Amino acid sequence: MDVFKFTGPANGPMQGGQLVLPSDSVTWVERYAEAGEVKIVAPIGSGLREQLPVGTFVSHTETREVVKIEDHDIADSGGDEDPTLTITGRSMEAPALENRAAGSNRTFPTAAETLEYKLAASSTQYQALELVTHHIEEAYLVDDRDAIPYFGAVTTVGGTLTVEERTIKPGGVYARLQEILAVDKLGVKIERPATGMTDTRLVIHKGMDRSNQVVMSVDKGDVVNAAYLESDRKVKNCALLIGKFVQHRLVLNPLLTGYDRRWMTVDCSDIDEGQETIPTGDARGIILYLMEVRGREALAKQKRVELTKAEASHDTISAVYRRDYNVGDIVMVTGGYGAATKMRVTEYVEIQDETGFTGYPTLETLEEEDTP
Repeated sequence: MDVFKFTGPANGPMQGGQLVLPSDSVTWVERYAEAGEVKIVAPIGSGLREQLPVGTFVSHTETREVVKIEDHDIADSGGDEDPTLTITGRSMEAPALENRAAGSNRTFPTAAETLEYKLAASSTQYQALELVTHHIEEAYLVDDRDAIPYFGAVTTVGGTLTVEERTIKPGGVYARLQEILAVDKLGVKIERPATGMTDTRLVIHKGMDRSNQVVMSVDKGDVVNAAYLESDRKVKNCALLIGKFVQHRLVLNPLLTGYDRRWMTVDCSDIDEGQETIPTGDARGIILYLMEVRGREALAKQKRVELTKAEASHDTISAVYRRDYNVGDIVMVTGGYGAATKMRVTEYVEIQDETGFTGYPTLETLEEEDTP
């Protein structure tokens, strides 16, 4: 892991690079919903204190993330031992947006009946984008000296998510951004400029569903310390199919009675939404058939045995990070007892020390509404 610092002028683009001097260990963490971080440990005499002063921006050659150095911690136990220097920092969106006050982009002084800072109703990814751009880009600021040069925001999330007017509480922009992103479980990452570009980007994203391509399994040694739950709480065998005009019921086994009948509701409104009146004849028959297909698919997805926890191996993973998957992506995890479940990669940890290099993901189960 070759860490380097940017050598361009203060408030300039993230350009130019100088490799960081050797250290005892480097831990680099990239995260989906929270800020990533770096931790570098070295003797005080290593020269790193001078090379990486507080405020320096760093990256490494295998990533586009940018981290701002925020802390120097010196541990001096006395005696003949060289004091230890620990350098830490977070991905740049955290310090950049923590130092911007939500609502500071309005005209002041204010004397309105309400001082609330509001975002108009729109999908959450666009509200998050507006919150950031209106506090870092010159065109939206009362004082253009508050702008962060060569730094912009984009979103790669399409479609319509939760739509509602939002009142933003006082506080740092970073904390308010995380609250908006949590509504639809979105993530944020930093991308340093690619070749020929000057701006660093804050990217609001949702990760990709790679569960058909990336499979981590107990059998291959990808997963250790797995936990399983066998339960019938969510297992249903009958479905009430709800359309715009038509409702239908599907019972997989008519012989089941009493407690053994377990019902679920399946939304089928898109199947007959094109009808202007209650369908009859062949049109009704086709709609009923398609609703039954939808119901059988929903019932077939249920599992009695679920993989509730899976810790990725620290030794070897068959899938390669940044090539096969990234932070925020959804992968398939298979365990024993026939259990398989989709899980999200919420962080990736890279460690370089005297034992060599280690890299591994953190996996978290998806909440029901988060499942693609």
